[in-house]
Amino acid sequence: MTRMQIGIKQIVKPIALVGMPCVGKSFIGKHLALHYKIPFYDSDNLILQKYKQSSAELFKTSGEQAFRKAEARVIAETFQTQQVCILATGGGSLESKEVQTILKNAIVVYLKADLSVILKRHRKRAQLRGSFPEYFGCGSCENFLEEYCETCAYSILERLEQKRSPLYETACSLTILSSQPIDNVINAITQALETV
Repeated sequence: MTRMQIGIKQIVKPIALVGMPCVGKSFIGKHLALHYKIPFYDSDNLILQKYKQSSAELFKTSGEQAFRKAEARVIAETFQTQQVCILATGGGSLESKEVQTILKNAIVVYLKADLSVILKRHRKRAQLRGSFPEYFGCGSCENFLEEYCETCAYSILERLEQKRSPLYETACSLTILSSQPIDNVINAITQALETV
């Protein structure tokens, strides 16, 4: 079995980063992987490579059930080929029972941030991409998918957080506040991994 040295502890499992959209799973995952010189993967990128569609496109064209199956498949395939890696999962991945089962074989790090921080990052992401992912549309605001509506976004993110937080908490090996400076986050994760 492949072993990678992290601090004084030998890691023999993949590390999965879970949490709400915009908590920094990909950003932190890349830094963590560079720090330890182990491979980094992002489930959204893996879906794009395998299915030639973004996660948002696949969700929209094939529906949530098909999307969750595709997401579970790329996570399982990654863990089969990479015994030691860091994987940033999609915000809703743990809504899949299959993913919950797969992640039992990983060290699961729950990256947590206050909803106000998530909303600020979410607004920035929406502005950079020029649109808001359609599958988040609540239908309560006529302009929601054309113009960023902070009230709608907050309502949707709050509802998702209430639904998903128990899933993250049940699955995780450790919880880290991700709104700290990146060096603090990396230090917090490496120190916490020593006790896992």
